[in-house]
Amino acid sequence: SAFVKCLADGGAQSACEAQAIREANGVAGHSEINIHHVSANNYTIRTEIHQGRKHIVVPVVMMVEGVHNGSAGPLLHRTEELCRFVGAWNGIPVSVQHPTEEGNGISANSPEVIDSQVVGRVYNSFEEEGKLKGEVWLDEEKLQSLSPTAFSYIMQGRALDVSVGVFTEDEASPGTWNGEAYTAIARNHRPDHLALLPGGRGA
Repeated sequence: SAFVKCLADGGAQSACEAQAIREANGVAGHSEINIHHVSANNYTIRTEIHQGRKHIVVPVVMMVEGVHNGSAGPLLHRTEELCRFVGAWNGIPVSVQHPTEEGNGISANSPEVIDSQVVGRVYNSFEEEGKLKGEVWLDEEKLQSLSPTAFSYIMQGRALDVSVGVFTEDEASPGTWNGEAYTAIARNHRPDHLALLPGGRGA
């Protein structure tokens, strides 16, 4: 209610959110752990304290079954392969854009990339109706610093595209799936990271 009143009085969204959170903390009396839910358009976010830092927790669809174009061309990703070890997606880094070196994609699991691009981790992964889903736990301060655009998208509940960084063993077996041509079938997915693509387009 404080947030709505602040907006009605002409306040900026970010200022109103901060004011509402301060008031809520004062009423709840819990300064160490702040959990709140914000319904924004088509998804709900919440905040959690993780490793002593405030994190924004956002639901995510990491990938869906189908033909996806990546660095190896159009590959068919079947649900049974994508989600064979769904728990392996838990704990992978969440980066802003895919990490690269001299134009080539690299792993996000290096100290340099973690310091410069990683803003959180994936947790609570699961499969639902052919979709690989989960939650991204984003370090609020680091996300604001590295990508104000991504932070703004999330706080406004706007759709934000993502893309997986994954190692696969590709079976050279060209074909079509639902009218889309592919050159190989991706098997034995070994997840490396999930990239946020503010202003970009993911699969």
